[in-house]
Amino acid sequence: MKDGLSVMIIGLDSTPATSKKMGDLASRLLEQSKFLRNLFHICRSKKEMSPVSLSENLITYPVSPPIRALYPYYAFKTASEIIKRNKVDVVYTQDPFFCGRAGLKIKKKFKIPVIMGMHADILDNPFWLKESPHYRLLNLWGKHQIKKADLVRAVSHTIKENLVGLGVPEGRIITVPTGGGVDVKKFSKADGTMIRERYGGSDIILFVGRLAKQKNLALLLDVAERTARERQSARFLIAGDGSERGHIESLAKKRRISNVEFLGRVPFDELPEYYAASDVVALPSNYEGLPKTVEEAFASGKPVVSTAVSGSTELVMDGKTGYLVGIRDSQAFSERLLTLLSDKALASRMGSAGRDLVAKSYDRRKNLKKMYSELYERGAASR
Repeated sequence: MKDGLSVMIIGLDSTPATSKKMGDLASRLLEQSKFLRNLFHICRSKKEMSPVSLSENLITYPVSPPIRALYPYYAFKTASEIIKRNKVDVVYTQDPFFCGRAGLKIKKKFKIPVIMGMHADILDNPFWLKESPHYRLLNLWGKHQIKKADLVRAVSHTIKENLVGLGVPEGRIITVPTGGGVDVKKFSKADGTMIRERYGGSDIILFVGRLAKQKNLALLLDVAERTARERQSARFLIAGDGSERGHIESLAKKRRISNVEFLGRVPFDELPEYYAASDVVALPSNYEGLPKTVEEAFASGKPVVSTAVSGSTELVMDGKTGYLVGIRDSQAFSERLLTLLSDKALASRMGSAGRDLVAKSYDRRKNLKKMYSELYERGAASR
C-alpha cells in the first residue's frame, strides 16, 4: 500500500465519472492520487451511476439526489459508507455551501478535519449576489459554514484577504492556485496551424470558459461590435457552454454581430491548439478566483485583456503581460485589443512575459505535489 494520506474530496463536477475523455479535473485528481494512499471523490450526477475507478487508488462516487438541496445528505451518506470501510485522514470540500455542509456533517460524526475550498471571489460580492435571489441565502450560509472549517483553501491572495475581512482567522487560510497551476509544457508545445488556416487571415480573439452570468459575455459582444468597426479581420471565438449560451447567441443574432463564433464545449485536449491559434485571449468577467484561462493563455505565450477583477489582477501585469480594464468599459477593452492586434511584436513580448510568469510560479508539473501535500497535511494535522 502507498504511503501518504487518504483524502476525500466532495464536489459537484461529475466529469471524472461521466466524461468519455480525460478532462482537466480527472487529470488533476490522477496527479494527486500519485502521492496519496487513497483518493475518494464524491460528485453530483444527474443520473444514478456506479462508482468509477480511475486508478488503483482513485475512485469517483457519483450521487444523484432528486434536487440540489439534498446533495449534502446524499454526499454524507456515501461518505459514511466509504469511511466505515476505509481510513480517511482529511476531507476537502470544493465550496463552503452544499459541499461544505456535507463536510461539516462528516466532521461532526467522524471527527475528521475539513478543508473548505474558496475557488471564486463570491462571498459578499455584489455582482454574484445580483445573479440570483437565492444567492443571498447561500451567501449567509457560506459565511457561517466557512468559519467552522479546520482549514480554508483560497485560490488567490485577494480571496484570502477578503476571507480575513469576513472573520476567518488568517492562520487558517492557505493559498493554493486553481488546480495547482497550469501544465506549461502541454500548452506551450501546441500547434494552432490547422485552426488558423480554418479562419483564413482573421485576427483571432479567444474566450474560454463557462457561458455563465459571471463571465459577463454581453460585454464581450459590445467589444466585438466595437472592434469590428476598426478591424474587419477580428474574429471572436467563444469556447465553452453553459446556462447563458442561448441568451448570448440570441443577443448576438439580434444585434447582427457577425464576427463572433460560438464553438460550444471544446475537449480539454484540444484547447491548447485554440490558444496557440489565437492572437489575444479575452476575459470579460464580473468576478473570478484565479482564472485558469489566463494561466493557459500565458502558458501558450498569448497576451490577455481582462477586466480588473480578483485573480486577474494577480496574473495580468498591466502593460507587461496584457491589459486590465474596467468591468463595464467596452471601449477601453476594444482599444486594448486593437493595440495588440495591430502591434504583433508587442503582443509577442507580452505573451512571452506571461509565459515566464507562469513557468516560474504556476507550473503544475513543478508545483502540484508540493502545494497539495502541504494543503492536505496541514488539514489533517488540525485533527
